Amino acid sequence: MTSKKQSLVKRLRQISISQRLVAIMIIITAIVGFSLVGQGLYIKAKAVFAQVLLERAWSRALAGEAAPKAWPWADTWPVAKLNLPRIEQKAIVLNNASGEAMAFGPGLVAGTRLALATCWPFDDTNPGPLRYVIYAVPVVSASTQVTAAVKQPAIVSTELISPAR
Repeated sequence: MTSKKQSLVKRLRQISISQRLVAIMIIITAIVGFSLVGQGLYIKAKAVFAQVLLERAWSRALAGEAAPKAWPWADTWPVAKLNLPRIEQKAIVLNNASGEAMAFGPGLVAGTRLALATCWPFDDTNPGPLRYVIYAVPVVSASTQVTAAVKQPAIVSTELISPAR
């Protein structure tokens, strides 16, 4: 052995068992910590990427494509886009209120003109039976023709799609 390897082996033999255990615990803690941080970053990246894909699917819906899925295995598709200018938020509304759909955005409750559901409490990461439901009513203004969208099923957004398509 070279002298460097010999001195390293000699130093390792001088370390007590309690010091070795502490070192092992530090290494294990670091590995677990890095894996948890990595998992959190993965989930955040997946959520951001999903929103990009949902925006693209919404653009395809506005172009006339029927039920455009954001990714091939998706069990939902965009049906509306909510714009909340007062709080500077936007959200793609998905065609059902299943737990899988609500992982990516608010869902349209089947059989309603407009009832949106999302998970409750908002920051809870565990699945549960509670839902936050918002019921909306149409508002007719001079700048939009909401009544046309209410009379027949159509995609509702700030960019109104003609039901005749």
